[in-house]
Amino acid sequence: MKNECAKVLVVLGFAITFFLSCTDNPTPDYPDIGYFLSSSSARPSKSSSSSSIPSSSSSVPSSSSIFSSSSIASSSSSKPSSSSSMPSSSSSSAVPSSSSYLWSDDSSIGQGNIIKGTFYDKRDTLPYKWVRIGSQNSQIWMAENLNYYATSSICYNNSPQNCEIYGRLYDWNEAVSDACPKGWKLPSIDEWNLLGSYAGGSSGINLRSTEGWTTNAISPGTDLYSFNALPGGFYDNTNNTYYGGANFEEQGSYWWISSTNTGHQEAPHMAIFYNKTELSSGYSDKNSLLSVRCIRR
Repeated sequence: MKNECAKVLVVLGFAITFFLSCTDNPTPDYPDIGYFLSSSSARPSKSSSSSSIPSSSSSVPSSSSIFSSSSIASSSSSKPSSSSSMPSSSSSSAVPSSSSYLWSDDSSIGQGNIIKGTFYDKRDTLPYKWVRIGSQNSQIWMAENLNYYATSSICYNNSPQNCEIYGRLYDWNEAVSDACPKGWKLPSIDEWNLLGSYAGGSSGINLRSTEGWTTNAISPGTDLYSFNALPGGFYDNTNNTYYGGANFEEQGSYWWISSTNTGHQEAPHMAIFYNKTELSSGYSDKNSLLSVRCIRR
């Protein structure tokens, strides 16, 4: 009888030890769209490979309710090297707890209620701002250009500092395949047009950043919707030249648009120019390099 009791006690001891080891370090259940960050936490630099993502003790919303609170010439010329401008990322970066990935701030900005926050791309832990624009049929946009390293991507003028400010430049095939983080996508022309209707008749001015543009712009940017469009420029494969960036007098923002018409050499883009008040669409050679601005699926 004593031997039987001893065996029971041994088994019970192992069970308790196993239970405690599982509960001490639970595995966070992150939503596919990335890590969402509390507004009170510091936002690390995108160039930092050692920055840790802070945790929080706030309650965890379910992943299904995270947002419920409120013509460039063609060419086959080779692209400039991108190896010198690859952002670093540490595989040992601290991962936030599952209670720290949401921040929403109900605030009235411009013509509508704007909800905005920050998320982390799981692939390299880079942080991105996001903003919800519109009341009915609202859209959730990244509030800055993508800076995820891909084989075909480069920094404007091959300068890593430009990637920090304006994001990276991508060819069309890279932009439509897997450039955007999981849960996000390259926007369609209809989604861009809806954004333009929200932003009004002066959409180019209302979506443009209040800083970073030439003083010769047709009008200073108002950034009424926290979209923060900056003059990221583009790389023209026709003559291996950069255009439209901050160092140019004729500045512009250029973003790829998704398209189902993949048989042509050109693909659509959306742009904001320093000398125009509205969003402008056009076509670019698929081998040219433009910015990517992702929208929530």
